[in-house]
Amino acid sequence: MGMYTGLRGTVVIKEQFRTSLQTALFEERSWKKMGDISEAFTKFASHFRAQFIPFGMVSYMPHDWEEGHDYDAVTGVLSFCCSLKNYNGEIEDFLECLPDIADEWELESLYEEADTPTKHRSCT
Repeated sequence: MGMYTGLRGTVVIKEQFRTSLQTALFEERSWKKMGDISEAFTKFASHFRAQFIPFGMVSYMPHDWEEGHDYDAVTGVLSFCCSLKNYNGEIEDFLECLPDIADEWELESLYEEADTPTKHRSCT
């Protein structure tokens, strides 16, 4: 069956990627449609479960983890709460490519059996 890992928070997308993210993710539902931004991004986007960030349903997370996502293409703020079976390191690969596509982020991940989430913040 497998265990779920939740991921929630906000990411501020770099200005040069805001329009392409709107089209790729919210119209095409595929990170791949943003193109080959970097090796780390291409690795993340190639995962079968990549689209579960931010569109994965919230499964087996605490009650305050409310499912949903929002994106403002003008400010570049992507906020979401999702979960997925992180079999192939999709979450780690997403976090690794964030410096390539985002100016800042404040996220937390929570493994289904864990009590405390792990915080992930940009250095700015």
